[in-house]
Amino acid sequence: MRKQNTALPAQSWLVLAMAGLLTACGGGSASDKAVIDNHDHAHSGRLLYSLTDNTTLKVYDQAETSFENLESDAAGNAAQLVLADNGLSAAVYSPTEETVQIVYSGLHAEEETATSEAEHGEHAHAEMLSISLDSVDQVVVTRGHFSALRNDATQLLPTADVETTSLDFESPLNTPASQTYPALVLEEAHDLKLFFTATTAYIYEDGTEDSFFACTTPSGHAEAGELT
Repeated sequence: MRKQNTALPAQSWLVLAMAGLLTACGGGSASDKAVIDNHDHAHSGRLLYSLTDNTTLKVYDQAETSFENLESDAAGNAAQLVLADNGLSAAVYSPTEETVQIVYSGLHAEEETATSEAEHGEHAHAEMLSISLDSVDQVVVTRGHFSALRNDATQLLPTADVETTSLDFESPLNTPASQTYPALVLEEAHDLKLFFTATTAYIYEDGTEDSFFACTTPSGHAEAGELT
């Protein structure tokens, strides 16, 4: 990445400060549209942000106290950034191009930090991964996954070990049909997921419909704690 001066750029930027499930049927708090790559490691935090007028993605590296351009650009201007719930990667969604890309922070989970640094030295730079998905209407984060609404169906990408080169978005979850919001993971052990259509929300367990209730399409959601 090319080093820039450390003065804060004139363009506005936002810090993502959301992680939490309060699904609002027809309303709620959005967990996207802004930025960031930040984990609480000693002097190794990083912040990612996009610009309104071009495709450049900027990274602030606390360890180097500098702003840098990410080597790869977003697919379009004013990209929306969705932080993974582990804080180590972000989905980069370009609405004009309907494309999702993934940026890995180069940092490690707290329990992995000592081992990873001993094996690999200092933290790697943030980087754009080869993972991408097109024709996407919306992307959110939900309990260890990025969830993308694409062609009226949902595709999930696990956020753990997202830097693994073989990792990619999973096959579409196209039941129920005509989904209007990315599906949410309620509980992984029993494969519980929440799907939305224009007028109904469905709970599926192990790929089979379990229950449903009337609900208009959410405008956003937030998740907190574990559902049991």
